[in-house]
Amino acid sequence: MRYRHWRTLTLVVLSLAVGSACNHPIDRASSDPPSSTPADARHDYERHIRRLSAKARPADSTASWRALKAAGTDAFPALIAHFRDRAIAAESLQGATLNPSTVGDACFDLIQMQIEGAWPKSLEDFHVLTPENTREWLAAHAGLTLDEMRRVASERAVARAEAALAAEPSKRSLQKAVAYLKERNRELATGPESR
Repeated sequence: MRYRHWRTLTLVVLSLAVGSACNHPIDRASSDPPSSTPADARHDYERHIRRLSAKARPADSTASWRALKAAGTDAFPALIAHFRDRAIAAESLQGATLNPSTVGDACFDLIQMQIEGAWPKSLEDFHVLTPENTREWLAAHAGLTLDEMRRVASERAVARAEAALAAEPSKRSLQKAVAYLKERNRELATGPESR
């Protein structure tokens, strides 16, 4: 877990680099609630997920990352189905970790980054989503738009940080965590234009 920050940072940089070339930004592409996904779209998601592996050409991996991100919540079921995929991820999806990132890691990161964003490493304990709870969390929040999911997850993260701070009120790192997460929560509350 301690090296996860570097992988997330690498994925954020990749996401920003390829996102600028994307004609369908995530906020526009997936601000509606998840819908039933047609069979051909599911097939396309599977093809894109396969291309996240180290066996794919770098350009294909980048294009597939971009396509899955642009699909937003519609791609979430296919991504979740691959959380346990142990195939080594494409080099462009690797971070500075001891162990290589997997396709499963990349699939989880795509969902977590779209809902929770990229946070400083020191705040990882307050993330709401994990590979183990993502399916249930999404089911519990079915019908929400991606922006609404972001706000719900952010509010929960703030509550978790505040509870930790209440238990250790003089701990400076928890004070900073609460301040950071509250500020992020305020930014999300003002809408996508502020991000």
